Amino acid sequence: MAFRDRNHFWTIAGIGCIAIGCVAIGVFQFARHSDLAAKTREESIVNNGLSAHVAEIERAIVPNLLWDEAIRHLDNKFDRAWAQENIAGFFTAHGGFRFAHVLNHDNAPIYGMQDGKDIALGPVDAVAELISPILSDVRQAEEARQAMSAPAEYDLANPIQSSDPIWIDDRLYLVTATLVGGDFGHARLSHPRAPIVVTGLEIDSEFMSLLEHRFMLSNMHMHDGDARFENSEAHTPIRDRTGAITATIDWTPQQPGVQIIRAVMPWIMAVLFGLLAATLLLYRIARRDAKRLVRSQRRTL
Repeated sequence: MAFRDRNHFWTIAGIGCIAIGCVAIGVFQFARHSDLAAKTREESIVNNGLSAHVAEIERAIVPNLLWDEAIRHLDNKFDRAWAQENIAGFFTAHGGFRFAHVLNHDNAPIYGMQDGKDIALGPVDAVAELISPILSDVRQAEEARQAMSAPAEYDLANPIQSSDPIWIDDRLYLVTATLVGGDFGHARLSHPRAPIVVTGLEIDSEFMSLLEHRFMLSNMHMHDGDARFENSEAHTPIRDRTGAITATIDWTPQQPGVQIIRAVMPWIMAVLFGLLAATLLLYRIARRDAKRLVRSQRRTL
């Protein structure tokens, strides 16, 4: 009888331990899925936010280039002093752009700026092959708009631009080609095609810090190429105009699941150890009582 009771006791204790173990496994699974969902959500937010930030950068370029004065001083007659003030000065002070190049109607460089200072036109020619795809995009869009009946150069709502992340001298830049145009139609182009201004904003630590604070993330940094294989971090790829991954933005994702485990597991462990301690105590009491019963029965016989 005592042996059977002990078996029942250990069966019940085992079932209790299994139940607690299942709860613990469930908590771990829930935490893992919570972390994965949080990571996926962050990656989607940063990806959409990066696209929106690129659009903001493009919009910041437009006011100084879709302007009658830009046609007069960059197309009708090139004015270096105007370019120094409104290209070099403006884009450096107000946009943080590292370089800006002005190309004429034949895509030949007529002005170059690097870090707010005039540069020789040689460096412009050096990156000509790298920027030729976005120049081609702009020229094709210009031709398509000229074929329309509406005036081509006066469309502030739909500027002709093309952007691409490009590595130049081991630094990644968001390079944007913007077609020069007018605003009120007081100035007219002297050539069949308009000048193009090519700007470059470096995707550097300051750029990363801006995104990090905007999305309240931590340890945001950038890797060359595709670094999405690093499972411990969250990732957003930077893709070029063809869809190829040029670089990867990485950061430490938030882990709500880990926080859940840290909050819940001490209680689960306390219950488990309490159950084990109670089981051992009851087992010892049961054995002691059983021995007393046996001795009592022997004395009776």
